[in-house]
Amino acid sequence: ESYNDPDKYEWKHSKYTEEQTIMTSTEWNQNMSEKAKRQLQYVSRRKEAVRKSRSKPKPRRYRPGAAALREIRRYQKSTELLIRQLPFQRMVREIAEGYKKELRFQSTAILALQEATEAY
Repeated sequence: ESYNDPDKYEWKHSKYTEEQTIMTSTEWNQNMSEKAKRQLQYVSRRKEAVRKSRSKPKPRRYRPGAAALREIRRYQKSTELLIRQLPFQRMVREIAEGYKKELRFQSTAILALQEATEAY
């Protein structure tokens, strides 16, 4: 028997039949154009997403520590108190109450305590 004779040999192990593998040029072009359309749609969607994400400019990125140093310089130049006065006053009164009940403070005394605390 000859294996070259197509009538005698059956292609049992082949995945595709002969009809499935043969494609006309127009079918091939249509198939390729569908693939190209899908690819173009994908690319256009990606470009749209990138365009939307970059619609507002990115915030400026400073090197690590640069912003902290700028903040330190700013607070060293300024003379305003960093801790709010009323919370500081409540804390001072609460601590003082542990030593003696019903203590009274002059406003300048609490201010002097706060100045010393922030300078420390």
